[in-house]
Amino acid sequence: MRGTRLHALEFETWKLLGSVPGRRWIVAVSGGRDSVALLEALARLKGRLGLELAVAHVHHGSGAGRATLAFRDRAAELVRGHAARLALDFHLLGDRGK
Repeated sequence: MRGTRLHALEFETWKLLGSVPGRRWIVAVSGGRDSVALLEALARLKGRLGLELAVAHVHHGSGAGRATLAFRDRAAELVRGHAARLALDFHLLGDRGK
């Protein structure tokens, strides 16, 4: 998500969060488009809002079948990559985040 839609999301996020107290946030990111877009908008606004951001991803376990486990592993790595690109701390929670 780039360009106009990201700028619109950034503006709406700024309007909603500009007066929210608390400056240290953990952003839960699943790896889906909506949570990644929110992370991108918050990362772009963190300086203006004075936020300290970190990224958390919950890996929902190794009790699933092989295909599901592989999907969950890929989602965790995708989110880890976004956090690294944005220079944010990353926290993996759940069975695989022990």
